[in-house]
Amino acid sequence: MAAPSLVVFDLDECMWSPETFELKGPFEKAADGRVLDTEGVELKLYPGALRALQQVHSDMPATRVAVASAGRFADWARGAMHMFEVVSGVTFADMVAFCEIHPCETDAGKAVHFEDIRAASGVPFDQMVFWDDCTWGDNCADVRRGCPGVVTCKTPHGMTDETWAAGLAEFAASSKADAGR
Repeated sequence: MAAPSLVVFDLDECMWSPETFELKGPFEKAADGRVLDTEGVELKLYPGALRALQQVHSDMPATRVAVASAGRFADWARGAMHMFEVVSGVTFADMVAFCEIHPCETDAGKAVHFEDIRAASGVPFDQMVFWDDCTWGDNCADVRRGCPGVVTCKTPHGMTDETWAAGLAEFAASSKADAGR
C-alpha cells in the first residue's frame, strides 16, 4: 500500500482528550507516566493515536508527521507532546517535523496551516493525509477546498484504529487513481 509523505494531525479530541482549554495547565508528567494538569486531571492520548504514531515510527520510515491545530494554549499543547512517549525514548514531539498550532483568537483556518506546512516541508498536498475531529466546523472540508489533493479523515470520537486505517486506505486509493491518469 502506498504511504503518504506526510501525516497531519489535529490535537484536541483527535489525538488526545479532553480539550486543552478544559484543563488547568501547564501540564506535568507524573511518576507513573500520566500527563496531568495542575489540578491532577489527566490528558490522555487516544489508544488509536498512540498506535498510529507507533506505526509511523516502526513501519513508515519515509513518512513524516505534522500537527495542524488551533487552541487557546499552544504552549501547553507543545509541552504535552513532549510528555507522551510513543516508543521507549521517543516522544510525540520527537516525531513532529512540522508544527502549526495557532491561537484560536487569530486562527485563519486549517487551510492556512496546510499552506505553511507545504511551504516548510516541500511536500505537495496530494502526498498528505489529515485527521481532525471537526467539532467546531468542518475543518476537513475546509482543507479539501483550500488545499486540493489532501486526503482528509474525520475523527468524531478521537483517533481510532479504524479512522487511522480509513485515512491511509483512502490515500492509497487516491494514489492508485492518480497513477492511472
